[in-house]
Amino acid sequence: MVYKNIYKPGFTIVELLVVIVVIGILAAITIASYTGISQKAAVVSLQSDLSNASTQLKMFQVENSNYPATIDCSIPDSPTNKCVKSSSNNTYGAYQINNTVNPQPFCLTVKNDNRSLKISQDGTSSQGVCVDFSAWAVDSGVSYDVSTDQISLIGPGSATSPLIYVNGSSSVTLAAESYATIASPYYSPQSGVLFGSSYYAADGITPAYNTSGYTGNGNAQAIPLSGWTKRTWQTPTGPDVVYMRFRITSSSTNYTSDNKFRNPTVTYN
Repeated sequence: MVYKNIYKPGFTIVELLVVIVVIGILAAITIASYTGISQKAAVVSLQSDLSNASTQLKMFQVENSNYPATIDCSIPDSPTNKCVKSSSNNTYGAYQINNTVNPQPFCLTVKNDNRSLKISQDGTSSQGVCVDFSAWAVDSGVSYDVSTDQISLIGPGSATSPLIYVNGSSSVTLAAESYATIASPYYSPQSGVLFGSSYYAADGITPAYNTSGYTGNGNAQAIPLSGWTKRTWQTPTGPDVVYMRFRITSSSTNYTSDNKFRNPTVTYN
């Protein structure tokens, strides 16, 4: 009788584990590469939309001597409206103008999921959102002028921004032009203002700690009198901060009222 050797060599457990690990590494590299490509494609799409929108707005301004008050595509174009379309996955957010000054500024935001880019009249796009003062909450010591998109701190009080999505950022910067006419006791012969911020978790309500260990920060600054001056304030966020709010505050003693602010913008890193 003849016996045949029916033993068939196979993979050992160690070899199988090595194959599984290699497959996992290749899959992770593929996913990371795809994610990176998708993110770059989204940014390019946002930049393209902003560039096209900026061109249309500037052409409108040349033809009408003003930027359009709205960019609504649900109504016909007119001396006050210009339909500006975005790509299918993008949407335009905050849009702000000031046709009462020379040169006339504008700021436009475009969004894709959690990404936001903005562009202004200088034609440079950057990460962040435009923050129109019309969306800020003001108390009895602050007034808002819709014709100029300016807030005036006419007495002790504050203007508070809407929730600003900052998830994944390490710091956020508020910039605005300011104009003051009354000296502050703290900063005489200049005026003064207090910038503040509050940080929130994903529900937009629960306070969150930033990397400095605070749920809110403040920063007082001097403002030169009788001239528009750009003021900026950068504040740290952190991994637990998903939303935040900015505040601009004056008081009757420390940070003098009668300060005006215009052209607010927010950027983040």
